[in-house]
Amino acid sequence: MSTITEIENAVDALSQREQQTLLQHLTVKLHGRAGAVSAGRRKRWPVQPPKVSKVESQRIAQRIESEFGRVEWENWK
Repeated sequence: MSTITEIENAVDALSQREQQTLLQHLTVKLHGRAGAVSAGRRKRWPVQPPKVSKVESQRIAQRIESEFGRVEWENWK
């Protein structure tokens, strides 16, 4: 395939799945492994984080601050 038009025509002839595979391959080749993650293969956590409201998240953040905000870093060993 010597021209872009020939390559585009060949890609158009591929199935959706084959085009996705090609896209992932080219992304890795051009941008390294980090690009592949953004192209569709995202890191999956072993356990999904719980769904909590914004108010609950703020309450948790305040509790963490009150419990751990008292550390005197200069005396920490």
